This record gives sequence, structure tokens and C-alpha cells, in this order.
Amino acid sequence: MPSGRKPKPAHLKLVEGNPGKRKLPHNEFSKPRRLRAPTWLTKEQKKIWAHSVKYAPYGLLQHIDTMLLAQYVIACATYREAFTNYDAGPKLIKSPNGMAMPSPWYHIQSKQSLHLLTLASELGFTPAGRARLGVRDSHEPEDLEDDWFND
Repeated sequence: MPSGRKPKPAHLKLVEGNPGKRKLPHNEFSKPRRLRAPTWLTKEQKKIWAHSVKYAPYGLLQHIDTMLLAQYVIACATYREAFTNYDAGPKLIKSPNGMAMPSPWYHIQSKQSLHLLTLASELGFTPAGRARLGVRDSHEPEDLEDDWFND
């Protein structure tokens, strides 16, 4: 993994005037491949899988990413379950020794949100992750500067 700051998305560089005057990235990955969800995922996890594959940056996901994407999908489903249970139940519970403590669902939700953020960045599902990987959003025009600054 590269060290240092995460690269800024191209549209933020444009807003700031592209101070380094470097060429903005317009890389695209190889043609997309159909990724099949692992058979051991639950029905809900397979729905998250289908959504993730459908809206992933064009051509980014490859067969080698199957397990990483499966981790992301499981973390999404676990986060959703934890959020639902935390939202529906008490926010504070009594520990075995009688002290008030946060619901265990809060800790699960919190841990999964950090896990999701890491995985989403690695998979290119965040703006900074796409910039780091050199992925151009499918709705971005070829010449960003002309589209933003020339009418």
C-alpha cells in the first residue's frame, strides 16, 4: 500500500485550480468481468453483492477481488443488522456487576463502520479510493477542465 497522503479526486483539484498543473488522471481499467457471488453468502448479502457490483467503478473489480468484496458485503450486512438492533433496543444496558454500559450492538456497529471504510477505500468505492486507483467515474467527461471552466 502506498504511503503518504491519499490523492485528491480530480474534481477537487479542478475546484482548487489544479495548483500542481499536473495532468489529471483519466485511467480506465480493463473491461469488466461478471463476478458471481459466493454460494455461501446469505440472501441479504447477495443483494448487497449485486448492488456493489452494479455500482462499482466501470471495469475495476476483477475475479481476484472476490474475497475482498465478500468481506465488504458481510461487513455491510453486519453493520445493517447492528444498526437495526441498536436503533430498536435500549441504548444503555446493565452489565453483570450492575453498571450501565452501552449496548453491545453499538460496539459492533462502530467496529463494522471502520471495517467498511477501509474495505470501501481499497475497493475504490470512495472518491479518494478511486483517485488513488486512477479510476475515472463513468459519468466524468474526458476533458474535465473544459467541462468545468469553459461554457
